[in-house]
This record gives sequence, C-alpha cells and structure tokens, in this order.
Amino acid sequence: MLRFLRDRKTSRKIWITLACIIVPSFILWGAGSYTSGKKEAGKQFSLKLFGRNITINEFREAYQAVMFQASMQYGEKLEEIKNYINFQDQAVDRLILLEEAKHRRIRANDQEVINVIQSYGFFKKNNAFNQTLYERTLYYDLHLKPRQFEEQTRQDIIISKLYTVITNPVYATDEEAKNEYLRENEQVSMYYLTALNQDFAKDITSNEDEARKYFNQNPNSFRKPLSFNLEYLMIKTEIEDKTALNTQVEALGKKIAAKEDLNKIAADLGLELKETGLFSYGEAIPQIGWSQDIILKLNKSKPTDIIGPVLVDKAYYAIRIKERREAYIPQFEEAKTEAINASSKEKAKKIAKEKIDSCAKKLKDNFNLTPNELIQAQNYLTEFGLKSGETALFKFGSYIEGIGASSLFWNTIEALKDNEPSKTLETEDNFYIVWRKEKTPYDKEKFSKDKESFRQKVTENKKQEQFLKFLNELKKKA
Repeated sequence: MLRFLRDRKTSRKIWITLACIIVPSFILWGAGSYTSGKKEAGKQFSLKLFGRNITINEFREAYQAVMFQASMQYGEKLEEIKNYINFQDQAVDRLILLEEAKHRRIRANDQEVINVIQSYGFFKKNNAFNQTLYERTLYYDLHLKPRQFEEQTRQDIIISKLYTVITNPVYATDEEAKNEYLRENEQVSMYYLTALNQDFAKDITSNEDEARKYFNQNPNSFRKPLSFNLEYLMIKTEIEDKTALNTQVEALGKKIAAKEDLNKIAADLGLELKETGLFSYGEAIPQIGWSQDIILKLNKSKPTDIIGPVLVDKAYYAIRIKERREAYIPQFEEAKTEAINASSKEKAKKIAKEKIDSCAKKLKDNFNLTPNELIQAQNYLTEFGLKSGETALFKFGSYIEGIGASSLFWNTIEALKDNEPSKTLETEDNFYIVWRKEKTPYDKEKFSKDKESFRQKVTENKKQEQFLKFLNELKKKA
C-alpha cells in the first residue's frame, strides 16, 4: 500500500511470544466485557465490542501499538514503570476508539500516513527521511514490519482525528487561565490546628463485638487476594566458570522440557529444593523478587507444570506451584485481630473529627483572636486535644513537610479572607483547620504576557478530560 516505503520483503517472524504472554493476563485482569471460555484444546480468547467479535490478531496488533506508543513516550524509563501500566486495558480502549471512528467514517489516506512517518526524527539522516534507516529501525529496534507500523500509524491518525472532532468545541476562559497561572506561580503559607488520628488512637481499643460489627459492615476490606506458595530451584549466575553455568542451565531446561519431576531434577543436578511461602499474586516473590514473566504464567499453570528456566536478577529459577489459594473473604475469627485494629482506627478517626469540628464551631461563634494569637492559645489545644503549627510558603502541587500534598491546602487558603478560619479539612490520616499566613502578590503584568500560553494549557487539559469522559461513555456501550 505504501510500497515506496517498503520495497524489501522479510520473512522473519516477530512477536511470536505475544500470544502466551498477553492473552492470559488479558483474560485475568480485563473488565466485565472481556471473557474467557474453554475448548477441548485449552483456553479461548474472547472479546466482543459493539456486538462484534474481536480476533486475537486484532487485539495483538492493538497491544503492539500501545506498547510502541509507551516506548515513544517514556523511552528508557518504560522498563521502570511498565509494571504500573495496564497495557491490556489500553489496547481495548484503542479498539473501542477505532470502532467509533469507523462508525463515524473517519479515515486517514496514504499521504497522511507518509507525512507522519517521514516527520519522525529517528527515521531521518542529514535532516531527511532515510529509507534504510527506517527499515533498520523497525527491524532491529521496534521489532515491527513496515506494514504493521504503517497501519498502526494510520490508526493513530484516525484516533487523533476523532479526538479533534470530540474536543474541538472545548475552550478555556480568561478566569480559568488566571487560576492556572496562580497555581503555577503563587505561593501561600498557613497557620493550622490539627487533630491527629494517632493521638486519639493510643487509648482506644475496640472490643470483640465492635470489631465484629465493623467486619460485617466492611467485609471486602478484609478480602484475602489470590496467593501462591512456590517450590523452586535456583542456579546463581555469579560464578567464574560460565561454561559450567551454561551447561547446568541447559541441562535444567532440557529436563523441564522433558517434563521431569522437580524433585528428580533437584536430585540429578544437585540443587536444593526451596519454598517461597504464601504470597499475594502480583507482588514480588519472596526470596526471588519481581518477575512479570513468572507472575503472568502462574495463573495458567497447573501444580505439575514447571516454569523456567527464568532469569531473575542474578539467578536462574525453575518453579512449581505447591499451593494455590484463591481469593476469599475470611471468617471473622481468622480476621479478628485485623478487624479489632481497623475498628479501633475508625473509632479514633471519629473522635478526632468530633474534636476538631467542635473547635471549628467554637471558632466560628467566638472568634476574636488573630491566627498567631490563636496558635499560642493553649486552652484551645488542651480542650480539644489538638496540635498547632505553621508552614513556610508553598506552591500548588508541592509537598508540605510533616503534612503531605499541598493541593487541598493551597486551594483552601486561596479562597480564604484575612483571619478567616477554614472549615474542617480531611486528609488520609488527620483533620485540619487552617488560616492564611502569607500570600505572594499576583503579578498582573506577567500574567497578561503569559495568558495565552496558560489558556492553551488549560484548554488542552479540558480537552483531555472531555475525551476521557467520551471514552468512558463508549466503554459502557461497548
């Protein structure tokens, strides 16, 4: 189709491992619209969007596309964060958007695809598109065939056009641009009173009846996740004789391929059979560490299966499931200690809230002290069991030492008048009442100069929010 971009054919197969890596995790972690069935030969991939069955090849191509986009966006950092990205969900989102674009008859022609590909800097040599560099980069770095990459690019353009259609009416006002400017530039500081949950928790312990009531009201918070206990063999790589190492690892691989028992393999190779103990699925494996390869294979493995050899950090492992414990909600007796602690924490939080709310009411009814005088008024602190303090100047989105994220406090301080106490503010662990201490002056001249850039920034954020809302509505229909 784009022949002048690919006049060389290649027969080498790529992505041959995607089916065994992607599909099991997709079935395991997907949302309600993703299902798995069974055939006599094993598991069956099944995904239906807008009444149409999606093939495994379509899903695989969408997955490859989002993986490529992630590598473009994050570069070398992708390896650090890939375990926190749900590529399966992103692949399905891509398929949903393409279906919607098809319904709206949104297309991308060949010339648009060519223009985009030729604009990429990594395909250029001497500031011009280079065919040889293009093919080498796809083959060696991206592991893609030209036709795959070009069709992914076409789909990217189509989704970009859909994005434009949906978000074109969105625009930021002057007031929104000003608020964004303030969030980036204005600093505030504050005085505060705080009710620390831990201060009230010291002398509070729930009895068994209270813990049981809390347990019955919040059963899902005590759910135990899917967990495994593994048996494993380990071959360390930090030895001087690499030939011996390679020979042993090769022998281990052959025995696993021959489906020999793990105990026999251990005896034959002189390796110690060890256990991890129970651990939650998706967590680092005790004594082994984090391995996405192992984690993905565990859920589809039978107790007789041996996974490996797998290289994790500085050792090769052969692994067998000794015990698989499905996710479950325990009986109260099993979770009693945890329930007592959780109930006690909830009681302490309730008391802390009552104390600071009482203080807030008294401040509202009898407020006649400046914030600085109030901070020194020990009778308030003693009466309600509160602590006091003040902060240095901080920006929106920063971290306040000893308190946490600043956004809630910055927004609150920005809206307060001089000497006006706030309503009770709640963070994850504590409650606060705050006053404005200082605020840097608003630079009207600088804002006037930078207003359009801030308007563009807010507009793009609003467009992204609008498109996400649109996508979520599509997902409900799909």
